[in-house]
Amino acid sequence: MYPEQEKQAQPKKEAKIEKKWFIWLFMLVVLWLGYISLAQQFLPDDGNGEKVNVAFKAVAGSGTVLDETVSVAKGANALDEMKKIADVKTTSYPGIGAIVTSINGISPGENQFWALYVNNEMSPVGISSITLDQDMEVKFALQSTDTFV
Repeated sequence: MYPEQEKQAQPKKEAKIEKKWFIWLFMLVVLWLGYISLAQQFLPDDGNGEKVNVAFKAVAGSGTVLDETVSVAKGANALDEMKKIADVKTTSYPGIGAIVTSINGISPGENQFWALYVNNEMSPVGISSITLDQDMEVKFALQSTDTFV
């Protein structure tokens, strides 16, 4: 190569290197932004750091299936929080939400169901529709369907 050609080739080579670094830097920024976005989706909304205390209880006859009080982020979903402390199985219904079908391996027998009470009042919706926005008690009691006939 002649000296004049070397001088012309040098800027092209430097431009290619700069372009590669720019592409790598751009890809790194895109990956970082994607990571931050995904991380925010899986972190609970902490309601500006506010917490509420929730007593989760479940009784079957004279036995206690669950009795645990936890501090959770204000605005958290009751089902999500209960699943963190107990083995919970559910069935979802349109307009009602998730209805609990099993708690820590205990399922209702024939003509029984897990009745849901929030602050000692029977809930008209399933646990997935309950927002934990204040200190409260979420209680399940194994009851007979005959009590509603």
